[in-house]
Amino acid sequence: MGNSHSVRDPGYAPNLNTRGKVISAAVGMFPGFGPMLIPIFEKIALKLSMFQTKPKLPYNETMQTMEQIADRIEAAKQAPALLGDAGASESNFQIRFLEDARKETLEALGESKHAKEEVEKLQRRVQEAESRQHAAETEPKHLRAELEEARQQEAAARSREKEANAKLTRCYQLDMAQLPSKQEMQAARNRIKYSDEKYHFALCGFTGTGKSSLINSFRGLRAKDKGAAPVGTDETTTNITRYPDPSSEPPYSRFVWYDIPGGGTAAVSSEKYYKDQGLYAFDAVIVVYDDRFTELDESIIKDCVRHNTPVFIVRSKADQHIDNKIRDENGFTRDDDEYNVVYPEVQAKYVKESMSFVDRCLKRMANDPDVNERDRYLLQDRRWHRVYIVSALNLLPVVKSYRDNSAGSGSIDDSKIIDEGELIDQMLLFAGERRGVRMG
Repeated sequence: MGNSHSVRDPGYAPNLNTRGKVISAAVGMFPGFGPMLIPIFEKIALKLSMFQTKPKLPYNETMQTMEQIADRIEAAKQAPALLGDAGASESNFQIRFLEDARKETLEALGESKHAKEEVEKLQRRVQEAESRQHAAETEPKHLRAELEEARQQEAAARSREKEANAKLTRCYQLDMAQLPSKQEMQAARNRIKYSDEKYHFALCGFTGTGKSSLINSFRGLRAKDKGAAPVGTDETTTNITRYPDPSSEPPYSRFVWYDIPGGGTAAVSSEKYYKDQGLYAFDAVIVVYDDRFTELDESIIKDCVRHNTPVFIVRSKADQHIDNKIRDENGFTRDDDEYNVVYPEVQAKYVKESMSFVDRCLKRMANDPDVNERDRYLLQDRRWHRVYIVSALNLLPVVKSYRDNSAGSGSIDDSKIIDEGELIDQMLLFAGERRGVRMG
């Protein structure tokens, strides 16, 4: 039974004095039965000696002792049957003694358990109080640290807000002197016969860049066809000329093309070209340049970006430029067999040089101190502004293939096509977004 002792336990010594007293009393009370009763009273004496000499035990061992006491009570109850009436009085005394001892032990156990629970409860309350005290001592420090951090975040947020407001102001701060008034906008649109049902393209740029030839190709016409724009080496356009698209099928029937007088002449100033020509009245502007990117081209592009006018940058006469490069660098003409051999390499080099040149020009424009943050971003984003390298000669069959749904026909030499198809795709896309309808 756990740690309980027994008579076989060598570490346990019973109280021999008690044993002798019990046996002597039994022999004196029952002189005729001494030898027969000695074993019984030795057992009782042994149990009494264990009860009297066992030290204070823990709770579990105490419960074991209680079991032993119960055994002794049961033995005492059996004593009268063995001893007869003569031993009943002594047996009853032992029973009462043992029962009282067990009752007191149980009460003591209950009190001890209750006291232990109270101690544990008080210990928990002390720990909780100490924890609250510690929290009360440390919380102000944490709160002060959090408050300081919140103040720093607030200051940083105010700083960012101030910078954002300043940037917003810079982005949308336009030169009010250059903005058209409502009356000027209406007058400009009246001059070009603007219609909300149409999409109006203005082709502009320096004199002699081939604007008129491109207009004819965009409209699917050759220079000799009826209604074609006049083409010449000298500046043939002195006023804005309106060319409705000859197609009767949408989306092309909705397009109107305008040949804008070339800039850089005594009659047309580069600095005020955008406003003087009323380019703000058009849905999109196509800046056409030939072999050089001029101050006029940069002025038009910056003004278009500033006033949210969609602008396409087009380098024209690509076929002529490549022919000249092959002749100057290789000595071949179109009649030579070697011409087609070197053409792909010369074409790739020409495209790379053209794109690099325009990128540098756009970067230079973006770094102009007069350009605000928004315009600087747009000028450097090639998703919005890039160069389309085309020739009127190659553009015409591409346009016809789009309109006739005959792309890939034998009339197109795919090896000579550069950006003609992509330019048309982007123009259709912009037109559709501008009008909110499908244009192609």
